[in-house]
Amino acid sequence: MIKRILFLIGALWECLRIAAVSSLLLSTFRLVLLADPQGYYWLIVFGSAQGLLPAALFLIFVNPDRYMTNLLNLVRLGKTLSIAASLLLVVLEPLGRSLTLFRFFKVSLNPTLLLLSISFIDLIFLFILFSYKQKSVQESPAESLPDFTETTIAAEHTEDKGGGQF
Repeated sequence: MIKRILFLIGALWECLRIAAVSSLLLSTFRLVLLADPQGYYWLIVFGSAQGLLPAALFLIFVNPDRYMTNLLNLVRLGKTLSIAASLLLVVLEPLGRSLTLFRFFKVSLNPTLLLLSISFIDLIFLFILFSYKQKSVQESPAESLPDFTETTIAAEHTEDKGGGQF
C-alpha cells in the first residue's frame, strides 16, 4: 500500500510541477503574451503532453495490476526526458539572456533556482521509479496448457478372409 501511495504523490507532484513550469513560462513570455494573448493557447498546446505523466501515475495508483506493466516504463521515460529538458535549460541559460527574477504571490523567485529545485525533486522521484520492481508474471508451461484426458484406442484384430488385398 505504501508503494501505491508513492504513485499518488507522484501524480500530485506532476500537477504541481506543471503549475510551476507554467508560471515560469508565463513570466518569461509575459511581453509576448501582452502583445498577443493568443500566444497563451500555443503554450498550452505545446505543454499538453505533460498531462500524460500525472494521468499515468494516477492510473497506476488506482489499478496497479492492470496498468503497471504498460505504463511504468512510459512514466520512467517521460520523467527522464523532463529532467533532461529542465537541466538543458539550466545549463544553456547563462549563454543566452538570463531569466529575471519574478514575483509570485508577493515572493521573488529566481527561475534558475526553481528549475534546479524541480529537477532535484524529479531526480528523487525518478530514482524511486527505477527502484520499483515489477512483478514478473511467468507461468510454467504445465499451468498454461489446457486440461486433457488421454484416450487409448484398442486395436481390434480381425482376419481378412477376402484374399488380403485392399
